[in-house]
Amino acid sequence: MAKMQWKKSSPALIARFAAALPDDPKIQRRSMFGYPCSFVNGNFFTGLHQENVVVRLPGDARGPGVSPRQSRDLRPDGHGQRDEGLVDGAGWHHEK
Repeated sequence: MAKMQWKKSSPALIARFAAALPDDPKIQRRSMFGYPCSFVNGNFFTGLHQENVVVRLPGDARGPGVSPRQSRDLRPDGHGQRDEGLVDGAGWHHEK
């Protein structure tokens, strides 16, 4: 079975992602699997994967544009998180 090749996030998406995060000392910005992401109290809450934004939300908090999915293709070990949604980075924008 051929391995799926992951693409790096574009510099523009990385910049939008960084600008969207609030300035809060509780937020830890770091990299996971080579993609920028953010943690609070050691728990993942948002990050990038290729040209997508991954957000950690309970199922009842998802709105339009956030598709429920398991992240099996995001983690090399094949174990996904149930409370993650994927937002297409091409149409994503933020307001502070």
